[in-house]
Amino acid sequence: MQKARSSVSVVPTRTRTAKMWEIIGEKTGLGYTARMKVPGGWLVLIIVATGTGTSTIGRPAITYMPDPNHYWNLEEQPAE
Repeated sequence: MQKARSSVSVVPTRTRTAKMWEIIGEKTGLGYTARMKVPGGWLVLIIVATGTGTSTIGRPAITYMPDPNHYWNLEEQPAE
């Protein structure tokens, strides 16, 4: 008896692109903001800490920011 063939195709690991969150600004006890480059723009993740002490929970919010050419630059601008 032969095994049934799977109709799912698998992409080899070496051709996959890893997506990484980049922290924007500083992480604080109140949460943090991060971004990830995606086709056509950025995903922006905001984690807001709620609660107190050891029961602190991060509440996530995520949004998409269109920027087809990925012009959003985090380098600090010189003071005028």
